[in-house]
Amino acid sequence: MTNRYKKSTKTFRSIVEQLVKKLGIEEDYTLSLLIEEWETIIGTRVANVCKVISLKDGKLLVETDSSTWRVELIMREEEIKNIINKHFASDIVQTIVFK
Repeated sequence: MTNRYKKSTKTFRSIVEQLVKKLGIEEDYTLSLLIEEWETIIGTRVANVCKVISLKDGKLLVETDSSTWRVELIMREEEIKNIINKHFASDIVQTIVFK
């Protein structure tokens, strides 16, 4: 990929992000990215047993397949939160609720 294309991609992404901010839909946009990139962010094994439901005011709701996985993920909440926030280079998730 040449520098010309990299520059165009950055410009396009920044335009999208500016538009999202102007429309006041940052959280909805972030939620859609989180859902789309969930497996990449969290890993296939975990992504196969849970899914993102919502993101509101920094509170992420994740539905799990079983109570066993729910307990496991609750114990790893801080780690998961850090992984997500690092992926987005922003503190988008303050707390995670597993149900």
